[in-house]
Amino acid sequence: MSGAALLCIGALPFLQLIHSQEPQSIVRGELGFTLALAVVDGGKGPAHVELMPTEVRCTGTALAYNLAEGWFGGTTPLIAAVLIARASGNPIFLAIWVALSGLCTFVTAAFFTRETAFKPLVKQAQPQQC
Repeated sequence: MSGAALLCIGALPFLQLIHSQEPQSIVRGELGFTLALAVVDGGKGPAHVELMPTEVRCTGTALAYNLAEGWFGGTTPLIAAVLIARASGNPIFLAIWVALSGLCTFVTAAFFTRETAFKPLVKQAQPQQC
């Protein structure tokens, strides 16, 4: 959630730093995005595993991950081109898309993800009686 919040809050400042003329500012903007994405991606794998029931864990995780990556990752270049074209060529408007993706991740993690810290990931087999 902290990585998603950093994407929401930092999208505009990071892009402004990247589009500056100073090499140090550009590196700072890139490091900001790197930090935010590293924090988000670090928790993504375990979260995917915990969200799926044991019986369909492999298929459910693969399907959910690849559909989300395909939709968001696949449409991002098109959306970026539209946002820049509508903003008279100003690439700073990409921050809208980045902030919305961070907001989507934050809201999902905060309100639609159940806590599974104290629940076993694998159901225990019931002993059969003879």
